[in-house]
Amino acid sequence: MSSTPSAPLVRSLPQARLRSPVGLSYAVVSLIALCALTDLGGLLLAGYGLGVSGRAAGHDPDGRFDTFYSVLTWFQAMTALPAGITFVVWLRRVRVNAEVFRPHGHHHSRPWIFWGWVVPPVCFWYPRRIVLDVWRASTPAGPGGEAPRPRLWAINVWWASWLVSSVLTAAAAEPSSDLMGTPGFTEAMVFMIACSVFDMVAAWFAVTVVRGVTQMQDVMARTGPVAAGLT
Repeated sequence: MSSTPSAPLVRSLPQARLRSPVGLSYAVVSLIALCALTDLGGLLLAGYGLGVSGRAAGHDPDGRFDTFYSVLTWFQAMTALPAGITFVVWLRRVRVNAEVFRPHGHHHSRPWIFWGWVVPPVCFWYPRRIVLDVWRASTPAGPGGEAPRPRLWAINVWWASWLVSSVLTAAAAEPSSDLMGTPGFTEAMVFMIACSVFDMVAAWFAVTVVRGVTQMQDVMARTGPVAAGLT
């Protein structure tokens, strides 16, 4: 699969056709918000764990921590998976739309919209590059027709926060009430707090990116020369 931007790259793929991303964006934003709520639950659970661990007994007499942790991880899995799938579906929709607006401004071909998330080591930068290309293509040109200069900070903060959270999650040890009162449990709680914070930051800026791209594409499709192609 080629990753070099060129005219043949776009022409070799199915013809790009405008489709509204508005409905999908509502689903993505709602699911990301649910993920952020589970991250808030992680913060509360970590605070509870640290409080119980700090007591003289150094253990959870009622066994609540393990129960709460199991419920939390289940909810996180049940929200993260559909949120991720819906985000990729939305990203493909806006990427195809972006090809209509600016066919030759994309560094990676369409299959990388999915494979870019799972193929190492490019999974550390391909998704950001794809979103950045879509943002550029979706930004209306200036009054004189000059190329847009999109604000990159929202995309960069989203991507950096998501990467940090992913790395911390992979490095974190599995917490257990059996370890309460030990440095290992405290470290696990610190990791949980850090992961939750970075997840919530990533969620906030992911929503900013989704809403920004969706709104720009909706305006361009309804007011630009391709308005008649919106479905």
